[in-house]
Amino acid sequence: MGALPDGSLLVACGGTRAHLLAADPTNGSARVVRTWKDARYAHSLVVRGDRFWLAVGGDPGAIVPDDADAPGERLVAGRYANGRVTLAEHAAPTSGVGIATLTADAAGNRLFVMGRPTPVLYSFDPSAAVYRELAVLGKRQNHEDATIWKGIPERVAEVPQALAALGTNDVCGFYKGTAFRWTEPPAPAPGKRPASGLRTDRALRVPAAQGRQGTEGDRAECLLVARSGVVYGGSYDGYLFRFDPATNRVVNLGKPFRQAGLRALAELPDGTLAGLCGEPGFRNRLFLHDPDRGFREVAFKTNKMVLPYDLFSALA
Repeated sequence: MGALPDGSLLVACGGTRAHLLAADPTNGSARVVRTWKDARYAHSLVVRGDRFWLAVGGDPGAIVPDDADAPGERLVAGRYANGRVTLAEHAAPTSGVGIATLTADAAGNRLFVMGRPTPVLYSFDPSAAVYRELAVLGKRQNHEDATIWKGIPERVAEVPQALAALGTNDVCGFYKGTAFRWTEPPAPAPGKRPASGLRTDRALRVPAAQGRQGTEGDRAECLLVARSGVVYGGSYDGYLFRFDPATNRVVNLGKPFRQAGLRALAELPDGTLAGLCGEPGFRNRLFLHDPDRGFREVAFKTNKMVLPYDLFSALA
């Protein structure tokens, strides 16, 4: 979910079919911008001014069997101008590769894309529409010479579901619950192999319920880079946490509700965090968090927004 220049909201959602919606937060009205009949999910929406990007395809969190068809997912780029939205579609980084998540730098000049089922980090140049492979986080699967995924794909908990761009040449996330960071390495000396630029820190982990480490419980569902430069995240088990790249520390801020699935975060103008918590198929709950008041739920007396319940449950 992201805000457009006129104050309306773009929402990527799905479940049985992928949709991109435009909603007016002042009166609760909503309209469908685009529906993809051949895709189940639209996810990982990133808005930068009048431009935005999202992924369209299958469920990015599904455990995919080794004989499943190639995902056929794609990157969708959009622009908002004079009240109209125009869209352009780009293929996935390589044949047979899905898109687990994506993010963009603050100016929208560079995108970072995480492939699946092998967690490979790519960059995407929006002006040239060109992908570049940056780093491989897990064991590489063979996608290139077949229309099916060969070998056993990585478990859902092992494919990052969120990325945070710390700059044009810097991105971080969590792989198998452990923090990783990629920084553009300097050009190699003649005759030398280029450095990978990838670093991991096993001491920095996503908060999870007791006994849930090493499962989907310590998967980061969302990441947000605040204006202060601190990264906030939400976990599959419903914990809000703070990651400070300057001090290299992860701090567990607790759970807003007993339920799992802290799935989306946004920073309000006064620095308060807003978040959406809820598992697919269950009621989503909106909360606010600030250091002085802690968590508090946002209760709606009325909800004029006309959306099918299954779509509202899939807001991301």
